[in-house]
Amino acid sequence: MVFPSKTSARFFAFVSFILIIVSVFPIGTNLVAALEKRYGVPTQDYFSERVDGIIVLGGSIDQYKSAIYKYPVLNHSGSRVTQFLALARKFPETKLVFSGGSGSLLYQNVKESDIAYYFFEQSGLDVNRVTFEDKSRNTYENVAYSKELIAPQKNERWLLVTSAFHMPRAVAVFCTFDWPVIPYPTDHKTKQVVRFLPESFDVMRELTTLDIGMKEWIGLYAYNLFKRTKTFLPPPKSQDDNGYTPAAC
Repeated sequence: MVFPSKTSARFFAFVSFILIIVSVFPIGTNLVAALEKRYGVPTQDYFSERVDGIIVLGGSIDQYKSAIYKYPVLNHSGSRVTQFLALARKFPETKLVFSGGSGSLLYQNVKESDIAYYFFEQSGLDVNRVTFEDKSRNTYENVAYSKELIAPQKNERWLLVTSAFHMPRAVAVFCTFDWPVIPYPTDHKTKQVVRFLPESFDVMRELTTLDIGMKEWIGLYAYNLFKRTKTFLPPPKSQDDNGYTPAAC
């Protein structure tokens, strides 16, 4: 019988300890909450304001499963497209944009925008109202290709729909392209409260939230490092007596 060495045993104990800490204590929740707190959801008072366009970023549809099973399969960010539908009905004369191609290096033949077209059509939305951008593979390209397609004007008011945890990085990219947007965050993963003790012992939820939070914070750093954003974090959105204004750039 082979017994592990003391070094191996210590390494296993250390890894086990770290895994217990990150899966029980709200480290991932706090990482995500810090991002989600940056922009609030516009209140009903906002809807008296003029809206010239609404753009939703891809990432809410699993296009590969959708292609296999022949129906739109929404993932954990599905509220992006459901809220986009609700806003499209609230503003029937507004320009609409769905931006999403394929983030896969190998499978570029299935585009998320194609599945979105089918999903919106099934949901009763007039798809002729929607401009579908299908070349983008990431957030930076979402903005670059969408701006090229629709050429938004300086005085236009655009709502940006994406997940709350993803909103700071998305806003930072829009600012890089001098396209100020009004954040409309969705898919909230937390209660936006920073905690030091676990609220419940849901190990899988905490690990999933940790994965989301780490990826997004790394994404913020990488985008700023490679000059895809002007600032690591854009300033938070301001609010005045006239309602919600575009996020500061």
